[in-house]
Amino acid sequence: MNEFDKIKGFDGWQKKLLELLDKAEDAAEKKEWPPRRKVSHQLKEFILQSSPNTAEILELDRIAKETRISLLKTTIEERLELIANRQADLLKLTKTIRSAAADNLASAASLRLERTRRVVDSLTATVNDLREFRSTLETGINEGFAASIETLIERIQILRATIENCR
Repeated sequence: MNEFDKIKGFDGWQKKLLELLDKAEDAAEKKEWPPRRKVSHQLKEFILQSSPNTAEILELDRIAKETRISLLKTTIEERLELIANRQADLLKLTKTIRSAAADNLASAASLRLERTRRVVDSLTATVNDLREFRSTLETGINEGFAASIETLIERIQILRATIENCR
């Protein structure tokens, strides 16, 4: 079992990459190669292990790949600047994903409200049509049928009230 086995979803992979970017920043400040190589290896493993390969996860992989390249630069200043750019990329991606998720939730709520309105309007029209139909029945001839229509109207009104109270 390795450090990546329990990571799930964008939030988990984003958190892990942020951790690796912090390690990369620390390693980039060192002139010695071994600390940079260790983080570079971890970033490579991140790229290999991250899943599923959605657009968001692939963008995290791109940031990890560019960070690996940044660790190979000659001067500390170059490495730190490039890693800071990758951290900014990650923050931007995270904001974009969260904004899209919030927009999707708002859209879904709007669709549910619209569908609820259509159902309530349809039930109201049905009640009106049934009342009109009941009034056209001849008195005395269809008493049982008229009573059934009245019962149906009452049940539809209860259903409509229930739906209206749920929204």
